Amino acid sequence: MRAHLETIDKLSTMMDDVETLVELAREEDSADMIEEADGTLMRLVEAVEKAELAIFMTGKFDASSAIVSIHPGAGGIDSCDWANMLLRMF
Repeated sequence: MRAHLETIDKLSTMMDDVETLVELAREEDSADMIEEADGTLMRLVEAVEKAELAIFMTGKFDASSAIVSIHPGAGGIDSCDWANMLLRMF
């Protein structure tokens, strides 16, 4: 729980940094500041995606294995090919 709160604080700080950089870039009309804001925003997006994955994968059964079954259904050759592709991907 504490780790989640620390992550939220970190993301909030990064968001504040992006907002500040955007405001400064507007005031100064600086291409360098815009690039810096863009870089910070990209790091924020990556951090949010990692946090989402970490939150989604902390459930009761997330550490367990899964059994996946793929059946082609009624689609003929195309359906069988698609089922084989999915099987190879998994």
